[in-house]
Amino acid sequence: MGIIITGESGESIEQAVGKRLTTLLRRLYMSAKQMQTSLLDTWKTHVSTIYPNSQHYSPDHITPSGYSTGKTPTAEILIDIPGICRGWHPHHIVPRFKKALTIPMH
Repeated sequence: MGIIITGESGESIEQAVGKRLTTLLRRLYMSAKQMQTSLLDTWKTHVSTIYPNSQHYSPDHITPSGYSTGKTPTAEILIDIPGICRGWHPHHIVPRFKKALTIPMH
């Protein structure tokens, strides 16, 4: 008595696994749009939760930018809110009308 393992359509196990892996890789290669949608929803929810009813930090300022599919799928969104990147990038504050930002002590 022996046991024969086959795929759903009766093909060999190697062919069945090959088909399944091909399907999974194809889904991975085409996942950029899903990544972009997820990023967009996450950021819009975050901004809406932290700053409800704000005009400056409005979720309408967060838009899809672009994505590319392939072996290295990438996704991009545009966050068009002035000052939002201060936590991640250096921001240089300079005086506009005077020499210094502080009151000098003599």
